[in-house]
Amino acid sequence: MNQVFETFIERLPGAVAILGIALFSIYMFKEYKAVRRETAESVKNYVNMVIGDMTASLQAQLARLEGISTKQEMRLKEIDKLYVMFNDDLNLKIQEVSKSYGEVEMKFGQLKAAIPSVDEFSARDIYGLAQMQDDPRTRTELCAKILNHPDSRSRDLELAGDMMRQSFRNSLALAL
Repeated sequence: MNQVFETFIERLPGAVAILGIALFSIYMFKEYKAVRRETAESVKNYVNMVIGDMTASLQAQLARLEGISTKQEMRLKEIDKLYVMFNDDLNLKIQEVSKSYGEVEMKFGQLKAAIPSVDEFSARDIYGLAQMQDDPRTRTELCAKILNHPDSRSRDLELAGDMMRQSFRNSLALAL
């Protein structure tokens, strides 16, 4: 037994070292697990904090956008209301203008019936009307009436011909 005890004592420092290494390894493994658990918890807390910040920021943005949306909705309703009022006013004005236009046409018809036709004027009067016209086409039409007017004298035809020559209506000038 001595020999076993001696062997045991000889090997005791190696066994103690191995036992120490084993206990140290177990202790380190537990510490590693604790550090890993703390790290996982820290990462989880950090991620939750970042997600919470992002969620709060998104909720704030959504609340701001809802406020803007509500304002825009109110503005759109007001614009729609103003558009309807504008269309109603426009339709009313169109009706008023149509009524006024009808009245003007009726009065114009009465006035046209009251004005004597150009044929009732003398050739000299028609020449005077032609001189007052700014539109060359109207002037030409009036001078053409002088050509066919039964009351035309040579002086009237000559004056109308000169007017047409100045307006570069040479064929009518020659005819006059």
